[in-house]
This record gives sequence, C-alpha cells and structure tokens, in this order.
Amino acid sequence: MYNALIFNFGTHSASSRSVGAYIIAKHLRDQNWDIEVIEFAKEWNLEQLKQLTRSRINKNTKFLGFSYLYTYIAKRTAEYCKWVKETYPDIVLISGGATNLISDNIVFDYHIQGYSEYALTDLLSYLFSNGPPIKFSMINSGAKKTIPANEFYPAFPKRSLKAGYQDRDYILENEWLTIEFSRGCKFSCDFCNFPILGVKGDHTRDAIDFYEEVSENYDKFGVKNYNVSDETFNDRIEKISKYADVVEKLNFVPFFSGFVRADLLISNPQQQEELLRMNFLGHHYGLESFNKQSVKIVGKGMDPERIKNGVLDIKNYYQNNGRKMYRESISLVLGLQYETNETLDKSVQWLVENWNGENIVAFTLMIGEHELINPSKMTLNYKKYGYEKMTEEEILITDQEFAVDHGFTLAKGAVLENTYSDHLEHWRKYLYWKNKDMNIRDAVKYSHIFHNAAPYIRGCWQIGSLDSVASVEERIKPNDDTFKWVTYTDRVVQYIRKKLN
Repeated sequence: MYNALIFNFGTHSASSRSVGAYIIAKHLRDQNWDIEVIEFAKEWNLEQLKQLTRSRINKNTKFLGFSYLYTYIAKRTAEYCKWVKETYPDIVLISGGATNLISDNIVFDYHIQGYSEYALTDLLSYLFSNGPPIKFSMINSGAKKTIPANEFYPAFPKRSLKAGYQDRDYILENEWLTIEFSRGCKFSCDFCNFPILGVKGDHTRDAIDFYEEVSENYDKFGVKNYNVSDETFNDRIEKISKYADVVEKLNFVPFFSGFVRADLLISNPQQQEELLRMNFLGHHYGLESFNKQSVKIVGKGMDPERIKNGVLDIKNYYQNNGRKMYRESISLVLGLQYETNETLDKSVQWLVENWNGENIVAFTLMIGEHELINPSKMTLNYKKYGYEKMTEEEILITDQEFAVDHGFTLAKGAVLENTYSDHLEHWRKYLYWKNKDMNIRDAVKYSHIFHNAAPYIRGCWQIGSLDSVASVEERIKPNDDTFKWVTYTDRVVQYIRKKLN
C-alpha cells in the first residue's frame, strides 16, 4: 500500500479546520492509499516538520500534499520543501487549492487548481502506475506544472462529500468541523471570484451521505456543530428541506453556521422555517452595501431599504423561535462604485442604531491583478466599473501606510525580513485601485471605523472557534465572559505533540 502526507494550510486564526484536505484523503483511502492529514500546517516550525517527516516517510511514501485555502506560499513552506527535495529526492510535492498559487519560488512539482479528487487520482496514476498523460496548464503558479481541475477533471456535482475523519486526526468533542453540502453557486456576483458560478440544477450531496457523516462524527468524537463551506447555502428551498428532514431523524441536535442570502430569506419566508427545522441558526449575510447604486452595479437587485427591514424581521423571527440559539453577521464590501464616506457614514449609523449587539464585518474590495487569480467580472474589466490603478508614487505611499499599520517602518526599496514581508507580498498581488470617491487605502481605513463603531461581538463563524471549549449555548450568550477559554496556541501545541509522539 502506498502512503502520503497531506499538510492542511486551510486554517487561519482560531477558526475551524478546512475540510478539503480531509475529503481528498478519504477519496484516496477508498483507492487503497494510506493518507495522513497534518493539520495546522502553518503553525509548525521547520524542525517540527522535519521531525514528523523523518518519522513518517518510508519506501512506500510517494508524495507530500499541500492543501491551500489561500494563494501565497509562506517562506517556511518553501524552506521545508527545499529540505525535502534534498533529503528525499524521489518524493513528489503536490499542492492544491481553489485558485492557482502566487509565488516567485517554484517549490512544488505539481499544483492542482480547483476541486481535486479526480485530477489527483489521474495524476497519481500517471506518476506511479503508468497511467495516461495529464492535461497541464502552461502557466507558472508556484509549481512546475499546473492542472486546472475544474476545467479538465471536474469533481462537481458530487453526491458523496464525506471527510472521513480518523482517530489520528485528534478531533475534539467541542470542535466545530467544516462540512460541504454542494459545490458551486447559482449566482454570479460581479466581484465574486469563487471557482464555480452560475450553476444550474441540483448540485447537492445525497441525504444518506450527509446522515452517515454527521452520525459518524457524533458517535466517534461527540461532534455536533459545523461551519458550512457552501458559497450560498439557501440557494434552493428543496436543498434546505432535504437536509432538515435528515436532521429531524438524528439522535442529537446539531448546529450549523454558514453563508445565507438575506434577500432569498426575505422573498421566501418558508426558507426561514426550513432553516429553523435544520437548526441552521448561524447566518452570515453578505449584504455588500446599503447604497442602491452600488449593489445594483454588482448584480444584487433587492432595494437596500427592503433589505434593512427584512433582516430585522428575520432577526425577530429567529429570536422568538430559535431557542435563543440564533447568531447572525452582516458583512459589507468597502469600495464599491458610488460608495462614498458619506454613504458609509449612513450605513454605520443604521448599523449602530439597529444592529448594535450583533456582529458587523467590513471587507475591503480586492480586485485581483495577478493573472493566476480566478478572475471575477470586475477583475477582468475593472475600468468598466469605475476603477483605475494607482500611480507608482501612490502605491509606495500606500505600502508605507500599510507597514505602519502593522508596526513596521518601510524605507524606500527596503526588503522586510519578517512576517510583514509575506503580508505585503500578498497585498501586491491585488490591484491598488482608486475611483472618483476613494481608493484601497481609504477603504482599509474605513474598515477600522466599522469595526470600532460597536462593541466586538462574535459572529456566526467566530462562535465556532478553537479557542473555547464551551457548548454552543454558552458561546451564543451575549457575555463573552461565560466562555471556557483556552488558547488557539494551546490547541495547536497539544495537536503537534500528539502527532510527534
């Protein structure tokens, strides 16, 4: 039996585990591979990675996998890969993620972009079993060869999406795992760069597949709570009803958090009832803007005033019917065309007056400039949307201000030898945009105004973080002091210790 390690880089801050690496691992185990997932990969130091590798690699080890949620490669990863190549030259290094990687360092032999199950199967067959040649892209992406899986080896729709967690994954009872119900989004918002948009028909997993996974996770680990990875969970009411029927048959009560379109809940109140029946009570509403011109130009048609009234009605419904377990978040995108400081001031005022005590998130508009990022409509033709690139002088000033924000001094032409250099490299892969009303730096500054406008409240994602061992009921209480706190670092240290022992 061949074996391999897959390092999971999906986790960030204190959030739950990213599920992609585990789905890949189970897919390969079903084909008689022995696959071990290494979680919290970005938190391991180089010596720990070397120690783990020496203890795992043997004559049957064929590859090391690197599962990415984001698009750039940390310097430590490049150093580790260089060491592997020097120490174990026959080991193949394969990365994978939703987009192509952005890196000036070619550290991987292959990169699979998109949902990777079938592409990886064929690649391994090609490498180790004399299988047929693989379809590669010729674009450099931090790997010697890139495979566009969604184009050449589509793994959607997929009726089984089990993660197949094992004892050696060291899942804790109070963890919130990530779960996937379908792949792709029926919508196609202009600023969105998710990999599969505008899907038609039923792309959902089988009901029995869902039942078996959550039942197994509860029986083996005691896990009841989940973050949902679907781009829009409530795109079809039939989808919600399908899984609500399953939840009612379980011998425990799960809890789900995820992305929910508020306009669909407002226009179809039956969805509210079905989500309640499923106990899907952690909602993230991506409203993007309360300015009518701004939301219209990116393809969201419901009038913002109707949205405002609607989300308050939804909140009242769940607070009255949701067993006091509803936790909601509103997010806006800062920098959309026609958005000004004045319109944003009005948004802040409404949120403080009507959404105080709830979670508010404001994201800076990011327009991908690098050719390897999965392009949104806005990225492909940003000038049509009223944007242009900053001048070189403006970019330098912006870099300096970003550096000051992070406690660094950036001299002209200096190379930073610290974690901020990675952060700055990431920013520079995006367009430093400006329009007639603001620029990317203005949007970042305004995000601080949003975040300081009201006391911090954990949103539907944060209540499932790894820095607490509290129950879902305790996590949702308004007073965070009721939490049974641990630290994310403690969790990671315990996990690494178990893996190395």
